[in-house]
Amino acid sequence: MIRQCLVAGVLCVVISALAGCGATAARTTDQERFAETALEDGDVSVRLDAVQTLTDQTLLAKVAVEDSNPRVRRAAVRKLTDQTLLATIAIEDNDSGVRRDALQALTDQALLAKVAVEAEDGEVRRAAAENLTDQTALAKVAVEDSNPRVRRAAVRKLTDQTLLATIAIEDNDSGVRRDALQALTDQALLAKVVVEAEDGEVRRAAVRKLTDQAALAKIAVEDEDRTVRSLAVLNLTDQDVLGRIAVEDDDASVRLAAVGNLVDPELLAKIATDDKEWAVRLSTVWMLTDQAVLANIAIGDEHEQVRQAAVGKVTDEALLAKVAVEGRSSSVRLPAMETLTDQAVLAKIAIEDTDRAVRLAAVEKLTDQTALAKVAIEDSERRVRQAAVRKLTEQEMLAKVAVETRDGLVRRDALEELTDEALLTKVAVEAGDDGTRRAAVAKLTDQALLAKVAIEVGDGGTRQAALRRLTDEALLANIAVEAENEEVRQAAVGFLTDEALVAKIAIEDEHALVRRVAVEKLTDQAMLAKIAVEDRDSMVRRAAVAKLTDQAPLAKIAVEDTDSMVRRGAVQNLTDQEVLARVAIEDEVRTVHQLAVSKLTDQAMLAKVAVEGRAAIARRIAVQNLTDQELLAKIAVADRSPPVRQAALRNLTDQEVLAKVAFEDNMASVRRTAVANLTDQALLAKVALEAENVSDCRAAVQRLTDQALLATVAVESDDGIVRLRAVQKLTDQVLLAKIAVEDDHPPVRRVAVADLTDQDVLASIAVHDGHPPVRKAALANLTDQEVLAKIAVEDDHAPVRRAAVAKLTDQALLAKVAIEAEDLNVHQVAIRELTDQELLAKVVVECTYILTRRAALKKLTDQALLGKIALEVENGFICRSAVQKLTDQALLAKVATDAEDWSVRRSAVLKLTDQALLARIAEEDEDGRVQSAARERLRSL
Repeated sequence: MIRQCLVAGVLCVVISALAGCGATAARTTDQERFAETALEDGDVSVRLDAVQTLTDQTLLAKVAVEDSNPRVRRAAVRKLTDQTLLATIAIEDNDSGVRRDALQALTDQALLAKVAVEAEDGEVRRAAAENLTDQTALAKVAVEDSNPRVRRAAVRKLTDQTLLATIAIEDNDSGVRRDALQALTDQALLAKVVVEAEDGEVRRAAVRKLTDQAALAKIAVEDEDRTVRSLAVLNLTDQDVLGRIAVEDDDASVRLAAVGNLVDPELLAKIATDDKEWAVRLSTVWMLTDQAVLANIAIGDEHEQVRQAAVGKVTDEALLAKVAVEGRSSSVRLPAMETLTDQAVLAKIAIEDTDRAVRLAAVEKLTDQTALAKVAIEDSERRVRQAAVRKLTEQEMLAKVAVETRDGLVRRDALEELTDEALLTKVAVEAGDDGTRRAAVAKLTDQALLAKVAIEVGDGGTRQAALRRLTDEALLANIAVEAENEEVRQAAVGFLTDEALVAKIAIEDEHALVRRVAVEKLTDQAMLAKIAVEDRDSMVRRAAVAKLTDQAPLAKIAVEDTDSMVRRGAVQNLTDQEVLARVAIEDEVRTVHQLAVSKLTDQAMLAKVAVEGRAAIARRIAVQNLTDQELLAKIAVADRSPPVRQAALRNLTDQEVLAKVAFEDNMASVRRTAVANLTDQALLAKVALEAENVSDCRAAVQRLTDQALLATVAVESDDGIVRLRAVQKLTDQVLLAKIAVEDDHPPVRRVAVADLTDQDVLASIAVHDGHPPVRKAALANLTDQEVLAKIAVEDDHAPVRRAAVAKLTDQALLAKVAIEAEDLNVHQVAIRELTDQELLAKVVVECTYILTRRAALKKLTDQALLGKIALEVENGFICRSAVQKLTDQALLAKVATDAEDWSVRRSAVLKLTDQALLARIAEEDEDGRVQSAARERLRSL
């Protein structure tokens, strides 16, 4: 570099000095001498600097032709003025850059033509053609050049129409053909291209430019390509030719194009009716005005869109009615009906049309009450029926619908508008569903009509509704006594208020249901007692008993009645403890004795039932309310029913008896109940260790709290689960450590370890225990960093290794684990916790796993370390990643010039801002990719 500067400086001084001399020959000689010296230098940079100072064309020509370096030749070419030499260089130089620079300086048309024909480089020929204006030379290039890009450049500047047409037809490149056609304007030649060209795209482009009607007509009729014919038709105006094409062409797209330019209404009507393609017919329909034709198309055309288009243009009322009735689809019938007012036609549509939407639309325009009622009753769709009933106003029609329709919602709508009481009565009696009948009754106010409904209607709900609205006591009494139907009488009784009449019915009516309703209205205790004892129907007796409060008849009935439900009803109202105890002991029906014992409060009676009761459920309920501990102990040991024994145990406080049962009872559920009520810690420990059933042992240990006893159980029990549960409740560290090391059941050891704090013991277990979950549990309380690091690297179980590394905080150990461990997951955890920049860099350099190195690199921010990695690490990807994190320009410059890997240098170059350095790299780097990157970076700055 110093040498280059010195040479350039000497040249500048010499040339400046020579500039002041008067002798041209002397200057030239001096310049030549110094320049030749510099130009012979082996350093490219020195030669480049020498060329920059030269003005002598002879020397420049010599350099431009003879120098071995393309960069030096390019510098000389840029200063040359000799057109012939420039043309020669543009043709012959072996470097594309030199050739391009020579061509850029060339302006002579003859020489440009020579280059355009003779240069081997297609890009040079193309550039020459772009600068040519000579039509003859352009024609030669356009026809003869082997490169399509060169020919296209020439074609774009051609004006010869005949030659352009020939090229558009014959050239073997589609781009050349298109460019030729683009410049062609002669109509005859355009027609020739359409006829003769093989390229369909060229022919289509040519026909688009045609305006000559004769040529267009011929093409539109004769051409084999339907697209070409269509394009020709679009520019045609001759109606005869268009008509023939619209009818005769075998392609729908051509006929469609022809129809668009037709004006003859008769021909349009024929095409709209007869053309086999629906799209053609549709396009034609939009141009029609003949109402009859449009109506026929709307009715008969096979395609939906054609029919819809046709009906949209029909305005004649009669024709619309015809379409509305005969149209084959609802999408046609609906719009046809929009303006109709003829009630007969609308009625026909509303009743007969097969489409719901059409019928619905007809109903909305209909006012004929008979037709509306028919639709409301008979239509298959609810929405249509509802729409029809909402338009009804005549009361008789509304009543007819309310009675005859099967749709409850329609009946409801009809009833809402019905006000005539006679018709409402008819509906209440004759309607087919309960809801309608009751709704009709709800609108009645006439008492005689309500009574008529109550007697005649067969539905109990309707009768009740009618009776509830009856306020005339005489009518109610008459119905309650004289109505033939017992259900009517029953309903009427429910509304009576005369106590004497009610009592008479309660005793005399032949039907039990009527008597029962009457009983439910009675309050006289004597009458109720008489009925409760004497009535032949148990249902009636139950009703009477339910209202009795007199204890004497209740006691008699509770013991003697043959019906269990009657007895139960009596017990419900009994308070006598002795009678209740008797029933609880003697009654065989569960619901009766269970109710009786549940009403007992007297301890003596409860004890009697608990001992003497026949049914276990009665004894159990009695025991639940007992407090006598001696009796409870006896029952807990001796009762034959396990549930009874359990009930006794729940109220027992005697710990010895509870323990005895816990050991001796033959039922597991009883033993568990005994254990659940034990509180004596010594007895619980005894059960936990000595009970024959392991479930009893486990239940007992759950209730232990005494640490000494828990320790005994934790060591001595034969069952692992018992020991585990004992350990869970232990706090003694020495004992926990002993168990954590010695117990042969891994879950027990794991539980013991969980509460340990002794670091030595924890470390020993974490390293040596044979069960991975135990080792992992030991890690939870372990803080020894060295041990944790050892486990993170050496443990043979992945979850243990990951748990160990997760507890590491020592940066050096974390780095050691990240480098030495074989488990990638362990690496990742270690890297996540590692923050020390030096150690992160160490991982990047020394770790063998690329993923770990990348993770460490992501956390690196120290520029010096990143620069060191970029220069020294052998892995190109890591180096490039380090460069991406570099922002320090000095470090980037060092990497850009010193890194051995070209891709690393290139990455650094793309982040540089030093333009001088970038320029130097662009010239000097040994790799062309790095040079390109430097130039690209320079352009972006």
